[in-house]
Amino acid sequence: MTISKFVAVFLFTIVVVAILNADNAIAVAEATSQVYKECFDKCRSNCKSEGGGESFCEVKCDDKCDEEELIMKMKL
Repeated sequence: MTISKFVAVFLFTIVVVAILNADNAIAVAEATSQVYKECFDKCRSNCKSEGGGESFCEVKCDDKCDEEELIMKMKL
């Protein structure tokens, strides 16, 4: 009986921690996706105005903004 209560409390604790962590992960994902979107839109318009092609600008800006997004995630 004692072991089953211990297991129940342990599992309940894991569920609560997972839920709290999921809320934090969603907030981080929303913040970083906004950073990526703003970076990508600005970069792509600048690249196209400099004469870059669609594919070239997309790859260039994707790489650049992935780095910025990763830096943002590391700061959070």
